[in-house]
Amino acid sequence: MSRVAGSRRSRDAGYTAVELLMSLTVLALGTSGIVAMQRVTLESNRYAKNLAIATRVGEAWADQLVADAARWTPLSPIANTTWLNQVGACSTNVPPVGWLEPAWNQVRVFGPAFDALGNPVDLGVAAPDSYTQFCVHIRLAWLHCEVSPTSVGTQGSGVIRAEVRVFWRRDDDRSSSSASWVTSGQANLCNPANVAGVTTDIDNGGYNAIYMSTAIREVPQ
Repeated sequence: MSRVAGSRRSRDAGYTAVELLMSLTVLALGTSGIVAMQRVTLESNRYAKNLAIATRVGEAWADQLVADAARWTPLSPIANTTWLNQVGACSTNVPPVGWLEPAWNQVRVFGPAFDALGNPVDLGVAAPDSYTQFCVHIRLAWLHCEVSPTSVGTQGSGVIRAEVRVFWRRDDDRSSSSASWVTSGQANLCNPANVAGVTTDIDNGGYNAIYMSTAIREVPQ
């Protein structure tokens, strides 16, 4: 009698295969939830870092455009500037110039391409695309033009509205059909020939982008 009771207690103290499977299932569900949360956290941190760098790049470009205006005075035409001279004609019947990729300037060591840390990248060196993570477009327009300008190129009120767009490829967008993707597989973000295609991709959500605007004024004498 005591032997039967002892064996029954031994069976009651153990775990069945079904119980073990249920425990493993609960453990697997919990682990997968933790992994998913970690992935979301990593992606959020990466986006926050890229957003902070892109914001810094945009602010740096806005400062560069303001500094570029130092060469624009009543005695020194806007044609003498480095980037502001791309504003185009000031006329009520001439549409503003679209998005442009600013040229690299060797004197200022500044241009449209930036690496993962927000440092300028010279597109003239060998294989720059492997270092390019951010790119910049600018759009310039006269803030005000006379109703009947006396000539093409009239400088209106002497104030330019400058917009800066900083963009970077989304981490989940690696499609070889992207307009800014070259055959080698490197992200050729800052190819001037791809401005139109990149603009379309930005509008379609293929890139992350931030926009800034500022007013650039002619320096009075």
